[in-house]
Amino acid sequence: MPMTAGKAACRTASVAFRIAGASQDSLTLALDALLRAFGAEVDLKTLAGLLSTGHANVVDAARRFGIELRDLHPPEAAPLPTPPEFEQHFRDSYLPFIRAALTRDEPVLAWMGWPPPDECEWGVITGIDPATNRCIGRTRSSPQADVAMIGPAVQVYTVVE
Repeated sequence: MPMTAGKAACRTASVAFRIAGASQDSLTLALDALLRAFGAEVDLKTLAGLLSTGHANVVDAARRFGIELRDLHPPEAAPLPTPPEFEQHFRDSYLPFIRAALTRDEPVLAWMGWPPPDECEWGVITGIDPATNRCIGRTRSSPQADVAMIGPAVQVYTVVE
């Protein structure tokens, strides 16, 4: 069950990916799901255009829809391929920020770490499984039901208060 602030209108529970054609990339769909959870009216074509040069434009694209994002790790420093020791770094460095965001009922944008077929895709973290301490969330392949991450995300964006 996702951690939430107990608000009537729960943003983490409202995260839902639109069913879009295979031509829509996972970053566009994930950012769209996050923005709409905050009440933004998003046109997918406009959002895709803003993101057309990759995830370096995530912060600027979100800002155009009224949401401030903060990266927890500079995009250019994403460890690819992901070394085994990165899992511990993720738990020690990223998870406290993710947990704090979820406590404020703020979904978190994350790249990689999802189960197949989305292991190299973007998704939205909506909670932390208390039994496993793993992040759970939604992806293009699981648009309205949470799945557990199987590895660390190498890029994470939280909403700035």
